[in-house]
Amino acid sequence: MTGRKRMISQKLTVDNWLSFFAVVITILVLTASVWQGYLFRKHNQLSVRPLLELETGRERKGSDKLLTITLKNEGLGPAIIKKYTIELYGDELSQKKLYQLVKDGLCGFSSFAYLNILPKGTIVRAGDSISILGVNEYNLYCPVGDYKEGYRNFLSILVDVQYQSMYEEQITLTTKLVNIFPKLAQQLAAADAKNHVAEQ
Repeated sequence: MTGRKRMISQKLTVDNWLSFFAVVITILVLTASVWQGYLFRKHNQLSVRPLLELETGRERKGSDKLLTITLKNEGLGPAIIKKYTIELYGDELSQKKLYQLVKDGLCGFSSFAYLNILPKGTIVRAGDSISILGVNEYNLYCPVGDYKEGYRNFLSILVDVQYQSMYEEQITLTTKLVNIFPKLAQQLAAADAKNHVAEQ
């Protein structure tokens, strides 16, 4: 009888171990399945993630040769604009203010300028670009030392774009024009340094 009990006990122990391993394997398979689903979703998000960047370009408007700033989608999916502002020292920049800044602050070769305001919900497809600001390029070839305040104001223009992907991932692009025109910023810094030396 004792031998038979021992056999039953050993059988129960083997059965218990087999059940335990079956449960562990099931949990591992379930975990792997959930992890694979997460990775698949992450891959899908990255495969349609937009990436907006600001670039400079040139275009003609009548007799004016314009230096333009464009918003380009370098990502793989569409960017949906949620909020878009162009500011100067905390105040929203309007078409009229930009025109005044170019006319009074820069050398005034041609005061033609434009500002493109993008409404909420604008979609920028992958590879597409939208021109958001343009000024006559000759205004940016004036002697920087003679128009320091105007150049300083121009380079202080801030572009703030909040957008999202198809998966509603929130992304922000915020930059000043000083980051787009580093050469102009260097010329302005050199003119400031020259003035500082002259004043001493």
